[in-house]
Amino acid sequence: MKKFGFLLLFVALLFLLPQYGQAAPGGARILLDGQQLALPDKVEIPIISNSVMVPLRVIVENLGFDVSWDKQLRKVTVTKENRIAELTIGSATAIVDGTQQPLVTAPVIHSDTSLVPLRFISETMGLKVGWDNKTKEVTLLTPVQTLPVTEQDPTTPDGLPDSTETEPDHTDGDADPVSTGLASVDGISFDSNRLMMAITGNAAPSVFTMSNPERIVIDVPGAKFAETFGNGLLLNTSPAGALEVKDYPDVKGIRYSLFNNKPSTVRIVIDLNGATSYTTYNEGDSSSQLFVVDLNANADTTLPDPAAPTPVVPLDPNARKLVVLDAGHGGTDPGAKGITSKIEKDFNLALTLKVEALLKQQPGIDVVLTRADDTFVTLADRAIIANNLHANVFVSIHANAAPGSPSAQGTETFYYHDTSKLLADIMHKHLIAATGFKDRKAQYKSLKVLRDTIMPAALLEIGFLSNATEESLLFTEEFQQRVAASIVEGIVEYLTLPTETPPVVPQL
Repeated sequence: MKKFGFLLLFVALLFLLPQYGQAAPGGARILLDGQQLALPDKVEIPIISNSVMVPLRVIVENLGFDVSWDKQLRKVTVTKENRIAELTIGSATAIVDGTQQPLVTAPVIHSDTSLVPLRFISETMGLKVGWDNKTKEVTLLTPVQTLPVTEQDPTTPDGLPDSTETEPDHTDGDADPVSTGLASVDGISFDSNRLMMAITGNAAPSVFTMSNPERIVIDVPGAKFAETFGNGLLLNTSPAGALEVKDYPDVKGIRYSLFNNKPSTVRIVIDLNGATSYTTYNEGDSSSQLFVVDLNANADTTLPDPAAPTPVVPLDPNARKLVVLDAGHGGTDPGAKGITSKIEKDFNLALTLKVEALLKQQPGIDVVLTRADDTFVTLADRAIIANNLHANVFVSIHANAAPGSPSAQGTETFYYHDTSKLLADIMHKHLIAATGFKDRKAQYKSLKVLRDTIMPAALLEIGFLSNATEESLLFTEEFQQRVAASIVEGIVEYLTLPTETPPVVPQL
């Protein structure tokens, strides 16, 4: 089965989410107001999971912020004037002036040195941050400085290298464009050989092809990147980055940038291995839409004239629906441990992939996964992926556990917002019929992925890994296929309800 390594996401996604891995060789350099920081001997600035990470010593000695370290709590507190940021080793959530904020990369201890994300710390303390991928230089500017005009390589650290691009970059190095009246590109993803772009506000994307090398270009005039786009991955002076696409022979990769400031224009480039036909369509309305470039068109179809934008299909709010499937836990977060040491994250992913395969067979439904392999995705990012894509439904898949209570058993479904109750009830009805386990009901529960998602959302607890009988069934192929089919039945039933039901979840 073809997969896009997001999840992304998104988006990451994913929608534009970070790749977790080892520190990049060579590290990065830091320029403060045009002057390179003279770092202490043997101090390196590594790039970890697409984030430039710095030792606490650099924060104190070179940037002049006050830093305190709580060894017992493994907590870093950075202070400048009245601004206070608290970060904990291994946690992807920081507290800034008492408010929780997500981190792209959690602080780590690397080679016996505590490292924190430079971009987050710098911007929190009022500095402006730029990134030059060619020189691996971070530019820090105090508020009175202006960002120099430099040739930028539109990738993030460790991203997909730029192709031999020939179209000019018209970003002129001015200050950020005035956002009044601009639409916002909230996120992009690539799945099922389709590029999907979530847009808030009135925008009319134009699509055309270019050759030598072959590529499809999508311009969104009158638009900017949303502040949440990529969840903080945009490090370049001129916001830009790339998605890595795997297992799609037509596509080399996908790049995006703020192509022009006058007027503000977002550009996305699909780099191709050869000339490829495509179609485009919109879902949504003039205030919120999902714009799709579909590469599944017949290969004999004549390509659009490169000199003319592709006409946009009229918006149809009753057309395709987008479902975000969330396989709980993953990567460094194994979830619950079964009575025979089976791991929850493995069950969650296996079942989610089966649901995805069946759901893709349903006409009019697009599917995005918060993770498609054994990677770690924060709870905040899971909701961000769904919100940025303006998904119609969010379903999180889990297995349950009650350590010390091997007799605990059954299937239960959770919801948080009142507007998600109908979805939870429908999903639970189908789920109970498929598992045959004890009915623990569909019920309210305050869980982050349910609180933060702004569309109807449900979290499914299929059965108990801590129960010997249920654990033995959860990992069987026949059981998973049956449950996957029931989840699809529930989603389809919900999405085909009359348009006036259910009500829209209010924006948080």
